[in-house]
Amino acid sequence: MSSDHSTGIGYATVKHLARKGAKVYMAARNKARAEAAIAKLQREGLGPGNGEVVWLELDLCDPRNSKKAAREFMNKEDRLDVLSTFSFFFFFFVLECRGICER
Repeated sequence: MSSDHSTGIGYATVKHLARKGAKVYMAARNKARAEAAIAKLQREGLGPGNGEVVWLELDLCDPRNSKKAAREFMNKEDRLDVLSTFSFFFFFFVLECRGICER
């Protein structure tokens, strides 16, 4: 999972992981920007035989939104192997998510 990496170093991280075959969730608040970044990745060669990039709505302004995104992710996937983020709050929340979501 990559948080708000639709540009810059985060975009390059998503691109690298996907090209290595990873399924990457691009967690971002702005769907249009995320979809534009995913379309750009596809134009740059991300396609069949490579990984997959999926938008996951995440707005860190409200912890309830983070909890909703964590639940959505957990409903789709069995595990999270890598978390790439530049936000300490989100990193802490994901580490604690399992306990929060089970309460």
